[in-house]
Amino acid sequence: MRRLALAAVLAGALGAACASAPPAVHLSDQWPAQAGEYHEVTRRWTRRANERSGSDDERGRIFEQTVEVFATFKSPEWRAAYVKYRAAQNRLPPSEVAALTRREKAEDADHYEVMLLVATYDRRVNELQKGARSIWRLALVDESGAEIVASEIRRDRRPRSEIAAEFPNLGDFHEPYVARFPRKVNLLRAGVHRFSLKLTSSQVYVARFPRKVNLLRAGVHRFSLKLTSSQVGVEMVWTDPSAPATASAAASASTR
Repeated sequence: MRRLALAAVLAGALGAACASAPPAVHLSDQWPAQAGEYHEVTRRWTRRANERSGSDDERGRIFEQTVEVFATFKSPEWRAAYVKYRAAQNRLPPSEVAALTRREKAEDADHYEVMLLVATYDRRVNELQKGARSIWRLALVDESGAEIVASEIRRDRRPRSEIAAEFPNLGDFHEPYVARFPRKVNLLRAGVHRFSLKLTSSQVYVARFPRKVNLLRAGVHRFSLKLTSSQVGVEMVWTDPSAPATASAAASASTR
């Protein structure tokens, strides 16, 4: 029953994702002079992508793989809005606001960070935190195609109500993660039009066949079970307003 409910949720999300294009953002590595409204900034820096592989009744195979991802890139614009939001929510004194600002600036200079909300059809494969042992590979990609593979992915262990207040796309089936990437490439440098985030996985499936042939009939000497591999992946794109039309058309994810 849970899988049926999750499948319905993800199918609905997929339809919504196709309905609108993601908002453009200003790609800049500079701390903004004035912080924006947190939830509006979060909406603009959040992307959503889905991939669903359902049953293949014609061939008698069933593929249990569905993934939905919300990704919020923590740009300087987002971090400044987050400081403003935290200061207002917690009524922080000026000294603590200054300390929080220094911390966010230091983290931004040290690494890239993305907040991920991930739902999978089979909860057992929702294990991005396993790093090299995970079936998933997460990488940022600049507009030249250079990849920056995540150096750390950890589960966000805060209370779900607290996470949902900051990232309202969190649903019942999502697992929250924080992913960090080394700053090998300046994704937000002047003149850059776009960058993306790719989540890929190579899964192995067992093929199930209808009884069109009696494999165990008298006189049969052998039969085999064939395993096939399938590559699954989603990509989310952040595009600057000055990007050419080709880059804008490449954006395949959307926000809620």
